[in-house]
Amino acid sequence: MINYYTYLKISESASYDEIKLAYRKLAQKIHPDRYKGNDAEEKMKLLNEIKATLLDHLKRAEYDRQLVSFKQFQEKIRKEAQQRAEKEAQQRAEKEAQQRAEKEAQQRAEKEAQQRAEKEAQQCAEKEAQQRAEIQNKKYWRIFGIIFTIFLGALFIAKILHKSTLIKAQQQELAQQQELAQQQELAQQQELAQQQELARQQKLAQQQELARQQKLAQQQELAQQQELAQQQELARQQKLAQQQESPQQQELARQQKLAQQQESPQQQKLARQQKLAQQQESPQQQKLARQQKSDQEHDSMSLDYIDLN
Repeated sequence: MINYYTYLKISESASYDEIKLAYRKLAQKIHPDRYKGNDAEEKMKLLNEIKATLLDHLKRAEYDRQLVSFKQFQEKIRKEAQQRAEKEAQQRAEKEAQQRAEKEAQQRAEKEAQQRAEKEAQQCAEKEAQQRAEIQNKKYWRIFGIIFTIFLGALFIAKILHKSTLIKAQQQELAQQQELAQQQELAQQQELAQQQELARQQKLAQQQELARQQKLAQQQELAQQQELAQQQELARQQKLAQQQESPQQQELARQQKLAQQQESPQQQKLARQQKLAQQQESPQQQKLARQQKSDQEHDSMSLDYIDLN
């Protein structure tokens, strides 16, 4: 969503005059007659759309509500992204701590097994030495001691191998559980992203429909203004035609006056009475002429205002 206030470089609480002034300044820069870029018409079209929205109180109020909702949506997305990042960092830290703990436990187990093996080997050696000393001359007991020592060593090795296999199986099971949890979390994130994309597309469609309705309303308003300008032009032409007829009427009156001077005194008296009657009507005609002139000036100012807009 485009921030119209940022585009015009004004604050969101700007007045009607400030918006209009910012529009004019920016229009002078990007007007197609001055700005030769390929996107001049698109920029001018966007600027006119911004003007139509911000200079209309209802449209501006609706746009401000949408802008606030958009900012809240952006803030929500930012917070969710931050929370996900924190959660992932925490999970990585927990995973690293778990791996370190497992590694330390494995090292301790190996060290303890080695110590036990060394201790048992030492004990076996001492025992063998003692047995050899005790049954030095007895072959049977010597063979028995050797067999017993071999049995203990094999049992110890089997025990170590079994424990190592058990630890390895536990590690594999833990890795599988972690991988399954990661896959589930990734699936949830993908589903959330799809829902957010669908919501964005729906909102974009609503904005496009609103822009189409605003453009249709603007075209209707422009058609009304053109019709009003045509009516004012027709009135001006009619008044101009009346003004062009006035010299002909004055010439006719002068000829009538000359004819009256050549007539009899009674006719001159009648002419004076008619002239007096015309003079009495003259203030009304002058008042009517002044009113028509005022209407003409008002129409001219209206046309200038329309041209300015």
